Amino acid sequence: MAQQAPRHNLTRREQAVLRMIAAGQNSRSIATELGVSVLTVRKHRSNLLAKTGARNAAQLTSYAVEHGFRRARRLVRVEPAI
Repeated sequence: MAQQAPRHNLTRREQAVLRMIAAGQNSRSIATELGVSVLTVRKHRSNLLAKTGARNAAQLTSYAVEHGFRRARRLVRVEPAI
């Protein structure tokens, strides 16, 4: 089960952007979906990095999973055919 640690006072919009980053969306697609400019998304991302202590999108994704913003994907092992 994911840890439910304090969420570093993230705004609702920052939480939404965090979920989208964790889902693999880029700034342009996030901006389009939210109806804001790419610069606004970049500012939210910058705020997220500062508030969480993350240094990149991979660390933001890890943060999102650890704090319950996004569930980790379950990997399926495929056995080679003989």
